[in-house]
Amino acid sequence: MNKILSVKSKARKVIYTIVLYQLFAFILAFIFAYFSNRLSDYHIYLLTTLAFTNCISFFEYLLFHQIAIRINNFFKNKINILLVGSLGVFLGFESAILILRYFFSIRLYPSNKTGHLILLIITLIIGLSITMSITAFSSLRVRLKDKEKEIEHLKRLKAESRLSVLQSKVNPHFLFNTLSSMVNLAHSNPDKVENMILALSDIYRMVLSLPESEMITIKEEMSLVKKYLDIERIRLGNRLRNNINVDKTLNNFKIPPLIIEMMVENAVIHGISPKKEGGIIDINIYKENDRCNIAVKDNGIGIDKNVNSDGYGIYSVKNRLKIVYNDSHFDIRKIDTGGTLVSMEIPL
Repeated sequence: MNKILSVKSKARKVIYTIVLYQLFAFILAFIFAYFSNRLSDYHIYLLTTLAFTNCISFFEYLLFHQIAIRINNFFKNKINILLVGSLGVFLGFESAILILRYFFSIRLYPSNKTGHLILLIITLIIGLSITMSITAFSSLRVRLKDKEKEIEHLKRLKAESRLSVLQSKVNPHFLFNTLSSMVNLAHSNPDKVENMILALSDIYRMVLSLPESEMITIKEEMSLVKKYLDIERIRLGNRLRNNINVDKTLNNFKIPPLIIEMMVENAVIHGISPKKEGGIIDINIYKENDRCNIAVKDNGIGIDKNVNSDGYGIYSVKNRLKIVYNDSHFDIRKIDTGGTLVSMEIPL
């Protein structure tokens, strides 16, 4: 069904274009006949303009839409457009001259090379002006369509981002691990269970009070991160260690909620937890070149090659950064010595 609609749409465009060229030929013929005071010979002018208009447009269509468009990045070079446009005008011009001479016995100039050359130059100037104008218009239309697609994509990402925040409010990844740890510790170490319950309730109180669309300060975000690490430290014991360094001047700088927490959560779940001896998570937040830099590094088992496309947490953070900031930067890579480094740059 979509293919049929596409064919019909293309057919309509071709018909509209043909009609437009005929209309242009009629108007051009009237202008030439009127200003040369030869309206009685309008039919000759009309045959001439129809021959030139249709022959040139045919070769332009053949060269641009059937040949040049199949060459990658062809239209990025204006010289290519100019050369192909010149060739199309030249072939159309010569074809029109032959048709007028041998089918309608119409000669447009005396039998000498000068007249032929002058008429060819005039036709080239007019034809190339129209070609470049149409090409520029088509290019602008394509750019506008691309911009519309980008805006629609960003709207969709924004909706997904809000959904991501809501999901992370009601279902943090560590919840089930925490509850499982509570069950295991309930009889052997009730004090730890109490501490975990208190820390978990603090996290939920903070997370559930987060606004969906507003930003939070780095200080608020790091408070959430520390509560999360407290819970995981109870669960993992000495296997989990961390270092946190935050530039105090950035405490009140606002960022999208949970972007640091999710990266720390990823480091614990996918990096430190699977490693028998555990590891260290380093969180560094500092200012450099009018940008806020956030780095979360661990010495765990490291990421696999598909981590950029998989993983809910990474997907959510990358998309929220893209929505909120025009020139943010997100990078995640495996460290040669072992572990993973996540870095984010946000304009201040």
